[in-house]
Amino acid sequence: MTFLRDFFFVYVLIVGAFGLIKTKNAAKSYWTTFPWFLLLVGAMDGFGLYINEFLSKEYPKLNFYYYQLLVIPLQVIYYMWIINNNIISKKRLFIIGSIIFYLSAIVEAFSLFKTDGYFFNSVSYMIANVIMLANILRYFYQLSKSDRILIFYKERMFWVCLGLLIFWLGALPFFGIFNYLLKHFHAIFIVYFNVILIFNYLMYTCFLVSFLWTERERS
Repeated sequence: MTFLRDFFFVYVLIVGAFGLIKTKNAAKSYWTTFPWFLLLVGAMDGFGLYINEFLSKEYPKLNFYYYQLLVIPLQVIYYMWIINNNIISKKRLFIIGSIIFYLSAIVEAFSLFKTDGYFFNSVSYMIANVIMLANILRYFYQLSKSDRILIFYKERMFWVCLGLLIFWLGALPFFGIFNYLLKHFHAIFIVYFNVILIFNYLMYTCFLVSFLWTERERS
């Protein structure tokens, strides 16, 4: 599984590049930011591997803060933003949810500053997970009430939300007890971590499928 972990950022970059090709002639909208966002995520994950490989000895907490305060919050807020552009929702709910999540991430990250070893912001992540799942389920509910349900598989947002649902729902119990498993049941932690990695690949594969429907919509 080490190869899959190291190759993951490359796969994200491939999906992002594929999305750029498929959307190059698309009208400017929030959707045109999606491939660029994926390229950014892939680059940031690759830089995270670089930090872990070459800078972890000199800066043991750098990777922790890099992911907990930048990489994860960026993804959470962006995904909530793009979902909210596809559902009937008040913008203030997105803004309030984003602020609550990020403040909780900051507070929890600095509360773990003196903790030895690697730990994860489980509480703030659970908050993000609940907010994210609420947005995803709201999209599916509104889709089920519209005529678009008859051709749901042609909906780009359907594939994006399906991918997000696979990962976030699958990751919910794991990241909720991440620190406990890492400390007391390391063997189980490794197994579950690899399962979550597979969920991650499935999520980005769903994103790739969403770009295929972008092409068909134009044709």
